[in-house]
Amino acid sequence: MFGSVKRLKKEEKGAIIIGMLLTLAVFYFLNVYITGQGMILFALIETGMMWVIIVALLLIADNNRVLTEELKELIQEHIKESKTLQKIRDEELQEIRLLKKVAKQTKRKSKK
Repeated sequence: MFGSVKRLKKEEKGAIIIGMLLTLAVFYFLNVYITGQGMILFALIETGMMWVIIVALLLIADNNRVLTEELKELIQEHIKESKTLQKIRDEELQEIRLLKKVAKQTKRKSKK
């Protein structure tokens, strides 16, 4: 998960930080509004933690999507390389067969 954080652009990191700050501010003001005092309600903390978990799950799901797209590209490149290697192998096999054929012919001519 932390490897995907390194791939984020500066704007995306900024958006995440601003989003977290906004979430904390909203929960603080909700707490002040609901209680009317500076006390923190346990239910509000639970709600905040659930929102953080939901956001984390969304980030993980998006990271998974990006990784599957990258894997698809890698697999397609691998398939292309495999086909190229098969062509090279087939050409080399044909060359070996031709060399064997020529060797047999030269061997027959040298015996005569």
